[in-house]
Amino acid sequence: MVTNLTNLTTAKTFYDIIVFTNQVTNGIVGMMFMLVIFLILLTQFTKRYEITEAITASSFLCFVLSIILTSINLLNFSFIIGFGIIFAFGGFYIQFTKT
Repeated sequence: MVTNLTNLTTAKTFYDIIVFTNQVTNGIVGMMFMLVIFLILLTQFTKRYEITEAITASSFLCFVLSIILTSINLLNFSFIIGFGIIFAFGGFYIQFTKT
């Protein structure tokens, strides 16, 4: 495992640095990025909406972002499935509890 991150002679762009750190940490950088984005969105949405709507909206936006990040190989495919399931359950819950 490479631990010297200062020797990035092949990294020419910011994307190359992110890909390198994601490879060195075995995908933890992408996972933590999505977790932080989800929590930031959740806290901002709970200021305005109910918790069920906030979870559904946050999971939808993270679902879309995870599709983009998976297409450029920064995330694992399981994040798309995970956020899609959270979004689907949240949507069904909102739909069936509203009268």
